[in-house]
Amino acid sequence: MEEKKVIFVTTLIASMLHMANVDGEYALSEKRYINKVRNKFIKYFDEVDKIVKELEKAEEQSEFIFKLLTKCREQLSNKEIFDMLVHSAKVLTVDGKIDEKEEYLMKSYLLACDLPTNLYSKLINEVNLKPS
Repeated sequence: MEEKKVIFVTTLIASMLHMANVDGEYALSEKRYINKVRNKFIKYFDEVDKIVKELEKAEEQSEFIFKLLTKCREQLSNKEIFDMLVHSAKVLTVDGKIDEKEEYLMKSYLLACDLPTNLYSKLINEVNLKPS
């Protein structure tokens, strides 16, 4: 169970950071939201810190994230994956706009997790219902 939690938390934070940077702008609102979520999992600080450093060093960050998402698909339930992706979707909306690159990336995340892309709308609706 602990291994699943580490996979969930590390992939969650890494995917949120990746999503925040896809449009080339790492907005303050995105940074605040990611830090807020990260602070909820302080128990896993070392594991998150390690994965963030690996992400920063990765030559191909998208490939790195997709490998993490594949691991999630193998270890986590669809509900756990959806819950994780809701936070990444929140990063899409927290700055007040969703551009084409962000939408495309989120749909790619869904596919990497073996989930249908039509869940994209459900993710965005879920985000809009939850407070920041």
